[in-house]
Amino acid sequence: MGDVLHRRCEQFGTNLRATVATSVPNFVRGATVPMVALFNYLKPSQGVANSAEIVALVAAALAFFALGMLRETFDVRSRLRRDRR
Repeated sequence: MGDVLHRRCEQFGTNLRATVATSVPNFVRGATVPMVALFNYLKPSQGVANSAEIVALVAAALAFFALGMLRETFDVRSRLRRDRR
């Protein structure tokens, strides 16, 4: 968890690092509730292993979707400066 938190904090500027450092663990804790609920819903019909696999695949799919929706902001300022010229 510490390594994940460190990587998330480094993606932001120094003025947002404290906010991210406190928000990421809360997002992880908050995501645990629906994941456990889905696991418990699937467990009687799918079994423990299949339920865990389905929950993991859903979580990974949501993570990749969210990653794909992120806008690239690297070098935005220099492009804005070039466009003003």
